[in-house]
Amino acid sequence: MMDIIFDLLPWWSWIAISAVAAVIAIRLFGFNAAIAVLIAGATAAVYAKGRKTGATVERAKQDAADNHARDVIHEKKEDVRSIPSTPAGKAERDRRFNRWL
Repeated sequence: MMDIIFDLLPWWSWIAISAVAAVIAIRLFGFNAAIAVLIAGATAAVYAKGRKTGATVERAKQDAADNHARDVIHEKKEDVRSIPSTPAGKAERDRRFNRWL
């Protein structure tokens, strides 16, 4: 459940929420409770920002790996397509790809 909340809310909203909660806490529980709420809000904001930054970095790494895999697959397909459909081409394919059989 917390994952959904951290994904939906921007990091700065945790500071705004903790400020409102600190005002309520200072009225109900005193100054020390308000400080505790502000620290908890700042911690949540730092965690949310780091989580979002980390997810962006990992997504970029995965996109780069996916693009590289697509390029390698395309190169292999083009390499196979370049072999002519002749008896010599069949012998070439058999020689190059017999390890897969």
